[in-house]
Amino acid sequence: MTSDNRGRVRRSDRPQGSREVRRPVPQERRTSTRRLDEIRRKRIKNRRMILSVSIVAFLFCLVLGIQMIQKYSTLRELKEQESKLQEQYQAELELSQELKDKEAYVKTDEYVEEMARRLGLLYPNEIIFKADR
Repeated sequence: MTSDNRGRVRRSDRPQGSREVRRPVPQERRTSTRRLDEIRRKRIKNRRMILSVSIVAFLFCLVLGIQMIQKYSTLRELKEQESKLQEQYQAELELSQELKDKEAYVKTDEYVEEMARRLGLLYPNEIIFKADR
């Protein structure tokens, strides 16, 4: 008679007419294989959980990285725009100063005389001499 890996006698190997003798499987063996199976299942389950958590963490980092790159490019564009606006602001300040200077000049007597001469106005005792060419 041959026995399988669990200690039971296989029917095909039993002689005809003999009574089957069943040996009881020790309780230890049953529980130890169940424990091993449970341990294997838990390991597989733990590996799957670790893998899924790792994938989620990787995707989170990937999305975060993409967002950082987008924000960096936006920041760079805004800095360029700020520098252009700063230059424009300086040009406008210079123009404002020129206009203030011109306003001060317009209020002087010199400017009034200059404009009167352009319009052909003279002082009462003034004579215009035209130079011969």
